[in-house]
Amino acid sequence: MRVLVNGRFLTQQLTGVHRYALEICDALYALGVDLLVLVPNKPLTHNDISFPIERVGRFGSHLWEQVELPLYVKRHYNGQLLVNFAGLSSALYNNCVTTIHDLSFLENPKWFSLPYRLWYRWMTPITARRARRIITVSQFSRGEIVKHLGVSEEKVLVAYNAVTERLHQPKTKATERFVLTVSSLDPRKNLSRLVEAFKSLHLTDCKLIVVGAGNKVFGAVDGLETSDAQVELLGYLNDEQIVEYYSNALAFVYPSLYEGFGIPVLEAMHFGTPVIAADIPPLHEVCQDAAVYCNPYDTQSIAAEIKHLLNDDTLREKLSAKGLERQRQFSWLRSGELIKTMLESLDSK
Repeated sequence: MRVLVNGRFLTQQLTGVHRYALEICDALYALGVDLLVLVPNKPLTHNDISFPIERVGRFGSHLWEQVELPLYVKRHYNGQLLVNFAGLSSALYNNCVTTIHDLSFLENPKWFSLPYRLWYRWMTPITARRARRIITVSQFSRGEIVKHLGVSEEKVLVAYNAVTERLHQPKTKATERFVLTVSSLDPRKNLSRLVEAFKSLHLTDCKLIVVGAGNKVFGAVDGLETSDAQVELLGYLNDEQIVEYYSNALAFVYPSLYEGFGIPVLEAMHFGTPVIAADIPPLHEVCQDAAVYCNPYDTQSIAAEIKHLLNDDTLREKLSAKGLERQRQFSWLRSGELIKTMLESLDSK
């Protein structure tokens, strides 16, 4: 069975959804799947890949994804199964599998730019109905997809995220005390409340470090342009850079208002960093008892949990141990096996 994959993600900056596509393709190839990733004729942003690719067409945007790619597959591969792990599958192509990480654009459209939310609100229901199967990353997202898009539970496969093996142990130890958060600069990540909560503690020996970048698809994030010495905005960091912060942070805070999964909490656990997570269903699903939880709508609750964790060495050690154990329950290879089995069942029909 040959599996064709929409490889547009290989030409885009690495975010959570692109990480998922890259790791699942690696896992499927390692499991012996005859994988071919079809990629636009644009420069690759990810060069450390194990699987074969084929350059396709002239465009690189939604036009490539929606029109040029499916026409190429019909013409050159006799309409074989086309799998999408990031981005939308084509509305013109029925023999496909699509991945929907979350439905945040339905939960609160104002979190996103007008063109983005209009495009995804229109296209997602169409592609969900036309796809033969849907992959998602949590039981929470599976329930949202069934509820909002009108598909059956049997159509939706849950294959979790995991921690990438590309995150190696760092070489240095930090000389300063800091609390860390890692996320896109996206209104739903709730960074404005986090900054407000942290500053309210008036800590003189500890700062908040925010790692992440904005994107034109998001709405504006207020309250992050700060010159306060307590808060440092680092922007986007690659894997080699970010491990220095994960491994040296006193605590990792993730006060997101809405998630499909939340990869950064697992990455923090991987380095033994105690986690404070938003009290929302998908983060409970991922973290279980390996985190403490805050009310993401209440700055006092966020501040109280940060203060509690910073002042309680025993709790930090307990969460560190539980986090290390919890993150081991997630595996890219295990998720790849689930997806491989599902693809084989489609091939047999």
